[in-house]
Amino acid sequence: SQRILVCARCDAQWRAPRDGCLGCDATESPMEIARISNPALGYDLVMCNSCGRFLKERPRRGLASLLVERALTAELDLAAEQRGLRI
Repeated sequence: SQRILVCARCDAQWRAPRDGCLGCDATESPMEIARISNPALGYDLVMCNSCGRFLKERPRRGLASLLVERALTAELDLAAEQRGLRI
C-alpha cells in the first residue's frame, strides 16, 4: 500500500513520502483533493483544487510497460488539461 510515483517524462520511479498533492501538500477530500475513477482503465484521476495539479493513480500495480500505460491513459491527461490542470 505504498505510493510509488513515476515521472511522465523520464520514467524515473520513487516512493512518495505522503498522501495528497505533491505540489502544495493539500490532503482534504473533497474540498482540496477530488478523485474521479475510471473503472474501465483501472485508474483514478486525482485533482488538486488548491494548486491545479493532477496525478493519475492506479489502485493496484500497473502494467509492465510504462509506455503502454501512458498510451492507455492519454485520455485522462487530455481531460485534465481541458479543465486547466497541469502535471
